[in-house]
Amino acid sequence: MADIAIIKEYAKILRKYMHAFSLEPIDIAYLAKSTRKTIVSILAHSGSLELETQESISQIFNLHYYEFGNPDHPLPAFDALPQKNKRSHRL
Repeated sequence: MADIAIIKEYAKILRKYMHAFSLEPIDIAYLAKSTRKTIVSILAHSGSLELETQESISQIFNLHYYEFGNPDHPLPAFDALPQKNKRSHRL
């Protein structure tokens, strides 16, 4: 039960970042070197969440997993994102 609550909270934060930067699950998957299926399962609260995946997603926004997972952490400015992510077709 606790694992689902953690995934729900993480998915909520991920959605906030996706909305702020106009990203889709496929964009997150590409930038985090993951799969769309993994990202969609996190968003649907049906998958698992490994630390490596958390860190990869966090790095899209030039953050560490513990910063990204903190709901009170401010969204980074677009200029603070890694250069390679700014060149993404959506960013």
